[in-house]
Amino acid sequence: MASDTGSPSIWAADDKLSYALLSLLIFISYFIAAKAGLAMAFVHGNVSAVWPPSGIALAALLVYGWKILPVLTLANFLVTLTTPTPFWISVGIAAGNTVEYALAYFLLHVLCHKKDHGQFNSLRTVLCLLPCVLFAPAAAALLGALSLCYGAIAEWALYWDIVLTWWLGDAVGILLIAPSCMLGFSLLAYLRSVSQEKVIEFFALTATGLFASWVLFSDIFAFPAGTRSAAYVLFPFIMWGALRFQMFGALNAALAISIPAVIGTAHGVGIFSSDSQTESLLQLQAFIAVLTMTGMMMASALYERQQAARYAIQTERRIRQQNAELQRLAEVSAHHLQEPVRRQISYAQLLAYAIEHMPPHSDINKADLLLPMQFIEQGATRQKALLHDIERFLAAGTALAPAQPQETQQVLHQLSHRLQGQCQAKKASIEFDHLPPVFMDKSRLEDLFYELIGNALQHAHPTASHRLVITLSARQAGRRVYFRVEDNGQGIAPAYRAKVFAVFETVNPHTTGTGIGLAIVRRIVESVDGHISCHSTPTGGCRFSFDLPAA
Repeated sequence: MASDTGSPSIWAADDKLSYALLSLLIFISYFIAAKAGLAMAFVHGNVSAVWPPSGIALAALLVYGWKILPVLTLANFLVTLTTPTPFWISVGIAAGNTVEYALAYFLLHVLCHKKDHGQFNSLRTVLCLLPCVLFAPAAAALLGALSLCYGAIAEWALYWDIVLTWWLGDAVGILLIAPSCMLGFSLLAYLRSVSQEKVIEFFALTATGLFASWVLFSDIFAFPAGTRSAAYVLFPFIMWGALRFQMFGALNAALAISIPAVIGTAHGVGIFSSDSQTESLLQLQAFIAVLTMTGMMMASALYERQQAARYAIQTERRIRQQNAELQRLAEVSAHHLQEPVRRQISYAQLLAYAIEHMPPHSDINKADLLLPMQFIEQGATRQKALLHDIERFLAAGTALAPAQPQETQQVLHQLSHRLQGQCQAKKASIEFDHLPPVFMDKSRLEDLFYELIGNALQHAHPTASHRLVITLSARQAGRRVYFRVEDNGQGIAPAYRAKVFAVFETVNPHTTGTGIGLAIVRRIVESVDGHISCHSTPTGGCRFSFDLPAA
């Protein structure tokens, strides 16, 4: 087996440095956002109706996992400690917020499918966010308010006002900030993938949303009391963003509207202003929550509709391709199966004639009779192999067992043992190391690698001095694992590379194969939405590159 070289101590040092820098960045982001939120704390100095850190915390957990939770706890504790709050009350508040972040992260893991973690494009994930918004902030609100009142920092008469304010501020923070942070990582790539006109439209949406919100939540126009219905004019911006830019547009419009709205309401101006700043901010946060959820549900529903349409087009294309393949298979099979049958009939007739006209007590050599019988056996064996490979080709497009995580390393270890005799005969070796697991059925995964390795063994150099080396490598990128199967054999001429994956195509007519093996490989790869290609290696051999779903 091949093995990677490297110094574990160096890797460990790099991991520690990366974790330290990452922790510092998240700590600073959390601390600044928390101070900005506490600047709008009116019901109590430690309770704000605007709390972006809850969304930052959930996004950090979704990206980096449980290891970042102690950093969030420490950041929250130090933020509280910088306010006029005793040490033990700061500990209680930090404990409540830690429970909130852990519960929100846990609920998303339980309710969402593994592949949807951190992906807020599907309607299911958006709906899974609702229990996190409803239940997780309640833990922090109840424990935090209890700590404040029990420590005589706040009056017991304000307990439920503190709980409501705390809960709503954290809930909107999770609902709006967490998805925005997650999608923010890929915003630049998204803008690069669309046309210039659409990029201009995206920034126009941001500018007009900011302006409309600024008009409604500033003192430019003296809106009379009770004109909160004017906030409905902001919904078209959410719809514009969702319909034109899906989740990116919906969250961008919600953020653009929320920033002037929160600032204006906190300063006592705008359509939500009232005698009580806390009541004004609570009503505004409820409005922002409805606005954001409306945009996210619309964007996710549109995304799923487009995905369904794209899947239908791909399915139709795949069905047409498979029908064409089956038609070609039927036509070519008829020709290939007729040849061994004709030879069997011919030699059988020859054998029957020889036996029929054999004189009594003839001294005819038995070898003259055995030779036709051998040809008949060879033809029948060839026909059996063809029928077997045709059956495998037809079954290669559909999994016979449910897809499950498969350890590629283990499958190849078993396959290497199975092919040990052939490898010794060809003086070949199979080398691989650190192959990621994949998500598919085991039988077809074994067939896939068996055919590729078998193809390399068939096309080994005829010279005994040339040692055949078959190397398998892989890397995981997102939800796919990209494999390479390379050898230093005879290689495949450029003129044949486009045809090697077709049925009954053989590069070397002297091989004993049926010409269906690589067609089976392509059919398996494409059945899991993968792609396979064939190239030459610098050593003159052949390289097959393909991708499979990651476990």
